[in-house]
Amino acid sequence: MKEYYSHNSFSCNYSISSSSSTISSLIDKKPLFPIIEAANAVTSMLCELLTTNDTSHEPNIIIEQDDKDFYLSSPLYPILLIKSNNNTNHYQSNLSSFEDIFDCVFSKFFSSWTQMKAVPEDLIAILCVVREQINRIFKTIPISLEEFENSLIKFNPYDVPSMWSKRENRLRVDMLHNHPALIELRNDVRKRHQGHVYENRLNILSNSAPLEYIPSKGSKLCSKDNQSFTVLLSPDRKSLLIRDTNQNIREIWQLNCISRVSLGITEKVKKNPERTLLFQVELSDIPNQDDPNESTSNKSRCFRVILLARSITEYNYWLDGLFLLNKLNNPSDYYNEDVERLTELDMCIRLSSLDLNQLPKREISMPTDPPPPLDFI
Repeated sequence: MKEYYSHNSFSCNYSISSSSSTISSLIDKKPLFPIIEAANAVTSMLCELLTTNDTSHEPNIIIEQDDKDFYLSSPLYPILLIKSNNNTNHYQSNLSSFEDIFDCVFSKFFSSWTQMKAVPEDLIAILCVVREQINRIFKTIPISLEEFENSLIKFNPYDVPSMWSKRENRLRVDMLHNHPALIELRNDVRKRHQGHVYENRLNILSNSAPLEYIPSKGSKLCSKDNQSFTVLLSPDRKSLLIRDTNQNIREIWQLNCISRVSLGITEKVKKNPERTLLFQVELSDIPNQDDPNESTSNKSRCFRVILLARSITEYNYWLDGLFLLNKLNNPSDYYNEDVERLTELDMCIRLSSLDLNQLPKREISMPTDPPPPLDFI
């Protein structure tokens, strides 16, 4: 019997000591959900978003204002004015409605906490996620608690980081296009790339995008061996070179002899109008000095030629080149697209590692007068 009591007393003491050690370890361990800190944080957030601590927005004051003054002031949330069955004098206190809103928001806070597997150190992060959701709902001005609660249920906390990312990108793009220093940089970069596109177009017209030219019957260019010709811009960019199938230059049209350039679409050409260009050419034939029967005066001839590009892309390149050579009033859409694309790529490379917060918000004015020289003697 003595041994029995001794054994039981040992077991009891052991169980008590182990239980007390477990309780002490639980007391020392931080709670998984800090309910008091969370409740205080949610309350402060709601007071800030609803401006319930500002007496200038009390209902009895706003009701007396005109409609214009109402829209100019801070928004009035109808869910704060819903009469509660437990509070007959509701306009003197928003406590009941605020409690209902608090219940919905705190439930959402806890569900977000659980869903995102947060720890006490994540309190501020979860609060920011919930605040984003509440703020978006308040902007829609819900007229009832049910509408507010239904909107809150639809929100997914995992969607908030993507919202922040989109907002940050939107703000960054807005700053990139509106900051004075970056506007000046963009204009300089655009001018530089306009020069690049200028050279690109004229090089293409000189080397790799010939126009097809088929002279009319009876032309002195036509022969049995040469029925079609190609037209390219000369290397000095002052004339057009007409070559035969053997790449021999058969004729040269000076650019100042081209009086008019029109498009196949506007001239209603029947065949391939979207790739056709029409030139009005005025040439002066130099008389042959060895032929005594030929008149010594220059003979001018005016004729119209129809030129065909091999593709829509090369056709647009010719539109750009003729615009740059002052033969057309407008370039193609490709020209501005290429300039803007190069400008955007250049700006992205230049600003990829730039912290936009370091940019001065105001232009730094330079002193009008130079500082006086320093006298070190």
